Amino acid sequence: VIGELTATTTPIINSELLSLSGTAFISQGNWNYDLVVDGYSGSWTLQQDQVIAQSLYLKSSTLDLNGHTLTVKGNLIHSGGTLNVNGGSLVVEGDYRIQSISTDAEGNPTYDSSAGYLTMTNPADHVLVYGDFVMDSMHSHNSCLTAGVLEVKGNFAQKGTYSYTTTNFHTSGTHRVLLSGTTSQTVSFDTPSSGSSHSNVLEITNSSAGGGVFKTKVAVNALFNHHRNKFTFDVTGSTFVDYDGDTILDHLDAFPMDASEWADTDHDGIGDNSDSDIDGDGVSNDEEIAMGTDPYDPADVVLSWLDYGQIAITTALKTFTFHHTFVDPVVIISPVDNADEEPVVFRIKNITPNSFDIRLQEWTYQDGAHATETVSYLVVERGRHQLPDGSIWEAGTFDRSDTGAFVSTSFTQAFDVTPTLLLSAQTMNGWQPVTVRAKNVGPAGFESALYEEEGLMDGHNSEGVGYLAIHQPNGGGTLPLADGVTSYTLSQLAVNHNFTQISHAAIRVEEEQSHDSETNHYNPETVDVLMFGSSVVFAQDISTFGGDPCTLRLSLLDSDHDGLVDVIDTDDDNDGLSDAEEEALGTNPLLVDSDGDGVDDGSDFNPLDPSINAAPAEYIASTAIDHTWQQVELPDPISQPVVIAGVPSYHGADPGVVRLQNVSDNGFEIRFQEWDYLDDKHWAPEDIAYLVKSVGHTTDANGVSTEVGTITLNGTGNFKPFAFTETFSKAPYLLLTMQTANGYQAATVRAREITATGFKAALFEQQSLMDGHGSETIGYLAIDAPNAVWMGETPNQLQKITASSLFSPVLSSLIKVEEERSGDTETDHIDETINVLAIGDKIFAQDISSAGADPCALRYKAPEQSASIEWGTINSVDHNWSTIPLTKSYNNPVVVVGPVSNNGADPGVIRTRNVTSNSFEVAYHEWNYLDGHHGALETIYYLVAEAGTQTLGSLTLQAGTLNTTKLLNASEWENITFPNAYGAEPAVFASVMSYAGAEKVTARTHHVTAGGFKVTMQEQESKNDGHASEMIGWVAIDKGTATVNGRSLHVVDTQTTDTATATTLPSTARRTPFILGAMQTTIGGDPSVLRSQNFGKTSVDLKIQEEKSADAETTHAAEDISLMVVE
Repeated sequence: VIGELTATTTPIINSELLSLSGTAFISQGNWNYDLVVDGYSGSWTLQQDQVIAQSLYLKSSTLDLNGHTLTVKGNLIHSGGTLNVNGGSLVVEGDYRIQSISTDAEGNPTYDSSAGYLTMTNPADHVLVYGDFVMDSMHSHNSCLTAGVLEVKGNFAQKGTYSYTTTNFHTSGTHRVLLSGTTSQTVSFDTPSSGSSHSNVLEITNSSAGGGVFKTKVAVNALFNHHRNKFTFDVTGSTFVDYDGDTILDHLDAFPMDASEWADTDHDGIGDNSDSDIDGDGVSNDEEIAMGTDPYDPADVVLSWLDYGQIAITTALKTFTFHHTFVDPVVIISPVDNADEEPVVFRIKNITPNSFDIRLQEWTYQDGAHATETVSYLVVERGRHQLPDGSIWEAGTFDRSDTGAFVSTSFTQAFDVTPTLLLSAQTMNGWQPVTVRAKNVGPAGFESALYEEEGLMDGHNSEGVGYLAIHQPNGGGTLPLADGVTSYTLSQLAVNHNFTQISHAAIRVEEEQSHDSETNHYNPETVDVLMFGSSVVFAQDISTFGGDPCTLRLSLLDSDHDGLVDVIDTDDDNDGLSDAEEEALGTNPLLVDSDGDGVDDGSDFNPLDPSINAAPAEYIASTAIDHTWQQVELPDPISQPVVIAGVPSYHGADPGVVRLQNVSDNGFEIRFQEWDYLDDKHWAPEDIAYLVKSVGHTTDANGVSTEVGTITLNGTGNFKPFAFTETFSKAPYLLLTMQTANGYQAATVRAREITATGFKAALFEQQSLMDGHGSETIGYLAIDAPNAVWMGETPNQLQKITASSLFSPVLSSLIKVEEERSGDTETDHIDETINVLAIGDKIFAQDISSAGADPCALRYKAPEQSASIEWGTINSVDHNWSTIPLTKSYNNPVVVVGPVSNNGADPGVIRTRNVTSNSFEVAYHEWNYLDGHHGALETIYYLVAEAGTQTLGSLTLQAGTLNTTKLLNASEWENITFPNAYGAEPAVFASVMSYAGAEKVTARTHHVTAGGFKVTMQEQESKNDGHASEMIGWVAIDKGTATVNGRSLHVVDTQTTDTATATTLPSTARRTPFILGAMQTTIGGDPSVLRSQNFGKTSVDLKIQEEKSADAETTHAAEDISLMVVE
């Protein structure tokens, strides 16, 4: 191609047949194929920068870069011709081989010598080879390689295939070879010598661990600059020069281009002749020479006249050995640590060149016992020591005897300024505890005195006292010691009886109490401090503003390593709870995780209980609301919260709904909104429970599955389907609550068609405004609990009841369906199915049938509050135990139950157990001769009363318990006398309250009089082998009528047999009644239980059901029955 190649009609298949010559160029600057330069068309001179996307083959002629850049993405095979860099740049991303190439049948290459020349004579010439460079030309390169840079990142090889090619890499002038790879590079020469092939200038910038590896002899004629990078070679036969003329050959010279430097001992890039710390040990050369250590040896550094350390001491004398031997040592001891807060001093004696003895000594008025304490010791050779950093250390001793009498001591030579002063008694000649105080410290000396305890300041045997005076112009420096260079600081503090922090330590003045108990040292003392690092502290009070005997105490303990010592730190263990909070809670202020559950106390919801470490997944509480918005704040945030509101109370008769808004992680707003046809002024506060729980689906260890979530509803009366995020095993209990108040009109949410996979829900406004409603967020809680018990520690129960516009019993409370009257005044509502969740005294409920179309909401009445009593109805009872939450708390609760419904025909007994102050458990157990599985769900009635006497209106109620083993089977009875006799025979209700014996048992009463009654237990007829002791609860109440908290209460008598007998109930027109019933006689001796059926507002069928363990006959004589009927 001569000129411009603009296009080809077909793809180029074999580019090796395509050549460029003359001034031809590739118009886009980029050739996407292999390219050949050969003799067919003569030389090729670049007219612009060019890129060869694959390999370049230079076979003959001349390739002249002409000041431009030629980039070869593949290999450059230079088998003939001349490559003249000519002020340009050659970049080869593969190998550059000045070799010929041939391939075998499989395409494997074989390389041989080349007839090519590489010409680099222009200082701007630059050849960069990312792969290997191979020089195998058969021609001498004398005068061809005289300038420029040949940079190789791969391996370098010079080959002399023929004897006359020994000079094919003969460089001269300023030509430079640069090894710049990032991994180990090998260099080999077949004919290395200064007169044959060699490098004129060789430079290594490869800083890898392998560096340059010379496989053969090295020949460098002008300069070898290795930049202190690693290289290895065979010294024998290699030739180097001394470029900078400092008599050190380049390969041995760390700075071959600097005649003033040739070594870098510590490899810091600073030549030894200029480096103030040649061995890099942190001690200057001058300091090392002054101390007699080797400035070229980083391991040779020691200050022989000083030693320090930390030791643990007790009241027993103990010997401690120095790290090295001294001649005439002076020992300085730090203030004693604060492990034991009793005042104490240290005493030392027997100082030798190698050791000293030390102990703790309490003041004589104390008991002498003291916990182990930590102190630091500092040993300094007697004399005056001057360091190169300008510091002066003077150590010496003097004698003192009188107490409280200050005597002057002069330094051996005055300091320029007042030094830091430290004192310690060196002997233990007097038996009484003693300390040393100082004052009036100046450049020339100081005053000092011995102090005993205040009650004994009457003289002391002469003691040797050691002193250390230090001056450092900069307030600190470094000391080269046997274990390394240690930094130190000098400072001064004002200290009183409270701890004052300094770095990682704290110091206080401690008075003793021999004369008086007052220890406040209000006037701060000036204290000199020497600190090694941040926690080895030596200190001396150098003033006497307070005259009472005192010492300094030190605190080093920093339990949480936060830089604050414990005596100052308000949170010693850094667990997020202050020490005061931990003391109040009873947790350990020095232990991050007091209960060992893996959660720090500050983050632990209950830091004393390893089974509880997180805030509860839900919050359950109650509040009082009216028509105004009330803000409810949560104790701790709950993420993605859903609020389920309970059933509002019935303190105000105007109907309405519960509304929420602004539900957040930290709380929500709530109010009672009357229907729109009313004035929305609901002045009677309504009690409302609420439950807050995070969104999600969980299943606990008891198999209880719970799902919390939200849906969006709009419109009115339009039921829309919604799916649970996960399928339940059966239709769960569902509760709904609106979370928003986007629409201003009162609205409620109703549900129906609940299945294991989902439910339908709709919004309802008042009847006269059922014309649509804005979009609202609805929160839901779905629970699938195998035993009708949900979760948490508070007793709870799930129930499904039927309720209408008349109040219906649910456990101890009453619920009704309340219609509004915007469309008409009629408010009768047919029966709806209601889901109920009772948690303690809190009631949550949801109508799930929507049988009546009129808009409605639920209301509830709490149990009677004037007495310690409550009664209730339990639905869905079978052979499994159900926990019944109570709305009140009892000290000595008495539980009686009965009758039981007749939904399942198999006879049995009602059993209770685990009666506590706020709950009990109940089950219906078939007699032992049956299989024990009661498939039908029964309704049971119960009453709970505080033991003792109380009144219900005009009626007197007495309750009590007894333990017995007596059985009717053995004709055994217990006689019970009422604490207060009645005027006439009362009604008596009795039940077995415990579960000590597994045999089925029931309570029977007989011979009820105004003064008492008989009671016993009864097992099935076929058994007569005794029963474990059980607790029986009994309740007696006057017969008659009373009004309690607005409810009518009737206690009446009736009779029944084994045939169901209809019993008329006293009128309770406004509400569905509650009944409690029990046999008062034992006319028929066969084991039997009272059962009920066809229970309505005005009547109930009662019958006595015998068991058939001994025979199939179940006829039973008429028994007297007492009933308590409450609306």
